[in-house]
Amino acid sequence: MIELKKSCPDAKVILDLSGTENLTEIPKSAFEGNPNYNTDNLVGVVLPNTVTSIGNDSFANAGITEISIPASVKSIGDYAFGYCSNLASVNLPDGLTSIGGLAFRGCYSLESIVIPDSVTTLMYGTFEDCSSLTEVVIGSGITEILAEMFCGWSSLETVHIPTTVTKIGAGAFQCGLDAKEKSFTIKYAGTVDDWNKIDIDMNASSVGATNDALLKAKIVCLADGTEGIYEELKNIGQ
Repeated sequence: MIELKKSCPDAKVILDLSGTENLTEIPKSAFEGNPNYNTDNLVGVVLPNTVTSIGNDSFANAGITEISIPASVKSIGDYAFGYCSNLASVNLPDGLTSIGGLAFRGCYSLESIVIPDSVTTLMYGTFEDCSSLTEVVIGSGITEILAEMFCGWSSLETVHIPTTVTKIGAGAFQCGLDAKEKSFTIKYAGTVDDWNKIDIDMNASSVGATNDALLKAKIVCLADGTEGIYEELKNIGQ
């Protein structure tokens, strides 16, 4: 890809690996862009249905605009799609079980994400600095929204949270803009009593990120129809 960038700087490549036999893993840094040469020629990848894991940094800094991950994939490594700034669409398959830390960090063009119920491991900062995210659906396999998970958002409109979530870490929803100027809606699957049992860390994270944006968020408890901002729901039943 580096040599292609040198000789044909405007070339755009879609790499079709669907016919590759016995490919079970996309290795670490396999298609990682090289910032020294701005290797953004790779705009699309077709993966074979034999791949079960996508390694750390495997597509980091690449120019891909969308990717469909086959149902065979069970794990996505740390920083696998980090700073794929043109990545606007990604389909996570049912059967995927783990997504690594910072896996989609800096995917500035990503507008929505659905985390399937099969995912049970979601690491820190997975969608950090995804500034264009408007909607997030968190699957029922998740029990904790870790620190800085969606830190840096500025376009977020709706987050769907299942009743399986029992903890929200520090800075998970820090807004990239002034939290006083932005708000979003949480659609929570449980009752207001269930919501108030969630352990929400309102302290600053290790890098200073906070959940202040949650204070202005509209929270809709779908199971009983109760809705209100954070403090209003916190006071119900007290």
